Amino acid sequence: MASRAAASLGALTPAAFLVLLLALAGCAADTAATPTEAVDSPTQPTGSAAASSSQSEAMSYVDEFGGSESVYSRILSLTDCDDLEAEYDQAEADRDSHEPGTTAYQAAEGYMVAATDRAGALDC
Repeated sequence: MASRAAASLGALTPAAFLVLLLALAGCAADTAATPTEAVDSPTQPTGSAAASSSQSEAMSYVDEFGGSESVYSRILSLTDCDDLEAEYDQAEADRDSHEPGTTAYQAAEGYMVAATDRAGALDC
């Protein structure tokens, strides 16, 4: 059974694999605690207010670009500049694998914008 599943994964196109990977990563972000920076910075809201603020910010990207709220939340909770660069690169590769104007293309652009915005907020 495991080898059958592995064979099925091998048949995925790189773009389909990336979408699957982003979806799985987004699911993991749904169970994450509030972002570290929300706890470390006294000017940031804490507790449920931080989660609500982060969720609201993620939803603003969803409203503008489409995509997954959980992926945006994960990107916006990152505190490491190298991780943000990797997110940007991954989203750029995904965007480049889709036709301009498609839903997947627009969502990938949104992930790129979110990563860029977060990197700017962290002075990366």
